[in-house]
Amino acid sequence: MLTAHSDSILREIVTKYGSLEEPDFAFQSSVIATRPFAPLLDELLVHFFVRDTTRGYQDAGFTYVLRHNHQEWTLQLSMVGRYGVLFRNGDAGHSLIEPMEIDESREENLILHLARKYRVALLGENILAKPVRLRLFYTVPQNVRVYHALFSEVEAFQWKGIAGPFATQRPAEMAACV
Repeated sequence: MLTAHSDSILREIVTKYGSLEEPDFAFQSSVIATRPFAPLLDELLVHFFVRDTTRGYQDAGFTYVLRHNHQEWTLQLSMVGRYGVLFRNGDAGHSLIEPMEIDESREENLILHLARKYRVALLGENILAKPVRLRLFYTVPQNVRVYHALFSEVEAFQWKGIAGPFATQRPAEMAACV
């Protein structure tokens, strides 16, 4: 079920892509050129080593690995709107940090604080795992989630809400499904 917040996110997805059935990815070029998250990144650089791992036009979001001492996070910032998702990186992979989750790590709390300061809404599983029938390159429409539309359909991040049945397919396999 869509909430008022997830409904507004869906409207923003439709607005940016132009259509769910025949999406236009041209918005990515203008978003990349405007660098909408530059002030946030500048401030993160004061506190963390920041590595940009964005894959150009394969993603609908910017991906940054943040490191402080032996701790590491992945922050994804959407090209669709002022949305973000934060993962805690570890030996077992990536774990989604829920927006209201409080951690004892001063650094993690700083990331959450800076996201709020720069008007980035960090999203949790309750929104990210919602289906949206957006036609993407590798994921069949019935498997697309808000996460894919806002951030990346090819990113390997998996957690309870996205892993398993939401597998991606190659373009030739997708053509057979649509």
